[in-house]
Amino acid sequence: MSAAGATAGLRRPARVVSAARPSRRLSALAVFAFSLTSLLAGLRFAGLLEQPPVLAVAGIVACGAAVGAGLLASAAARAPRGFAVAARSATVIAGAYVALRLAGIPADDLWPWRWSTLAQRLSSGVGDMDGLWPYTGGSPQAREAIMACIAVAVVCAAALAFWPSAQRVTGRRVGALMLLLTLYVIAASNESRTGWQVQGALMLAALCAWGWAARGSRRAFDGRAAAWMMTGAAIAIVGAGLLSGARPLIDYSAWNPFGQAFTPTRFEWNQTYGPLRWPHSSETMVDVTSSAPMLWRATTLDRFDGTRFLRSADPPLETSAITAEMRDRPRWIRRATFTVRGFASRALLSPGQVLAVSISGASVPRLLPTEPDGTQELAAEPQSGVRYAVTAYVPRPTAAEMRLAPADFPAPFKRYVEFDLPSASGTPLSVSSSGPAGVARILASPYAGVYRLARRLSAGAPVEYGVAARIEGFLRGGLFTYDTNPPTGRFPLVSFLLDYRTGYCQQFSGAMTLILRMDGIPA
Repeated sequence: MSAAGATAGLRRPARVVSAARPSRRLSALAVFAFSLTSLLAGLRFAGLLEQPPVLAVAGIVACGAAVGAGLLASAAARAPRGFAVAARSATVIAGAYVALRLAGIPADDLWPWRWSTLAQRLSSGVGDMDGLWPYTGGSPQAREAIMACIAVAVVCAAALAFWPSAQRVTGRRVGALMLLLTLYVIAASNESRTGWQVQGALMLAALCAWGWAARGSRRAFDGRAAAWMMTGAAIAIVGAGLLSGARPLIDYSAWNPFGQAFTPTRFEWNQTYGPLRWPHSSETMVDVTSSAPMLWRATTLDRFDGTRFLRSADPPLETSAITAEMRDRPRWIRRATFTVRGFASRALLSPGQVLAVSISGASVPRLLPTEPDGTQELAAEPQSGVRYAVTAYVPRPTAAEMRLAPADFPAPFKRYVEFDLPSASGTPLSVSSSGPAGVARILASPYAGVYRLARRLSAGAPVEYGVAARIEGFLRGGLFTYDTNPPTGRFPLVSFLLDYRTGYCQQFSGAMTLILRMDGIPA
């Protein structure tokens, strides 16, 4: 025997850890890395809610970790293949069920034959949020939609990362990681940037642990890996600081090398309900700087003339009660800055009831007095580049606060329950549903069916907020479709609610406002 052969004979056989049966140390590290990453992503995504349910997120993450641990344990068990696959599938299904229940999904909606109802419920919840973060409303469907995303992502990631199989292990682990990072990135791009340094450091630690568990060796963190990690972290911190400024580094949206490419765009605010003929272009109307995403108001349509909603010459005045409320709730005072681009309108945009305006730029038009309903106009249309800042009262009450609102409304707002009806003489007849005479006139008009619908939706509701929520749910419930080219009729809102059930924003907002007025709620 040669010396080389003798030496080879004395060597210990290499210890091999299969992908399907990792060591206990690596299994524990993998579950820890998964749990930490899931917790960071889940908490960040739950931050899209004003009051994120931290305990529910922790419970969902625990479900995902339990699924992962169960799948890893099944790899060490010796069982027939068919039985093992069934047991692993049952583990994932059980984990998904518990996670979705923790997310607030009703148990009845989790049966397969109820999945269409569940999808409709979650779709309605997404619509309720209106893209405003953090969500402050009281829609349970909206909260369920946010939490269901976390539950599905965590459990699916656990199944991908820990399902025992030697095939395509790397691809499945990358897919699991991408699911969790998608949650994190979506939330991070829609929330405030506070605390990103600490969160980023924790996420980096979780990714390192994830990589170590995947490699199965300390060599995963040799000098070169550590150097790349530190370099990436340094670039990320510096780059985040540069990108977090209020102004863009390269404002390509303002480039206009060939002069004015579009003519100024004008809009007709009064509702028409016919095919939508508003301009469609990629031109920016206004640039907005605001502390939070909000809805921007140009005018108020306060009169229903028997066919459509339009702005009257004398909208209701604000009341002393509202003025007192502004003083008592300073958190509802917001400021936003607008730079006019292609938007041609005397109406100034605002997030709510205008309190103060400052305006600057070339050829600035004169500011007219603030309207009684809190809107503001200029004496002439401003040119592109004119900049104005608006301080406004923007109520954002919670569902609980709205349920406690008194049923009696201030006198100036009682005009908001009136509406005109068509008459044989051709002169619209102003009515309200507050008395028998008004109800009799409504029932004798083309709007009788709409009135019956309004009363049916409000029946048994304990407070006005409940009525409004029911009407909104009815319009969002899947009976109606969105179409910018709807069929038209002599009485468009009657046709929309009772016949065609298709339209765009004007039909939906006009229908809800009319139903609220018929139920005696100012709108």
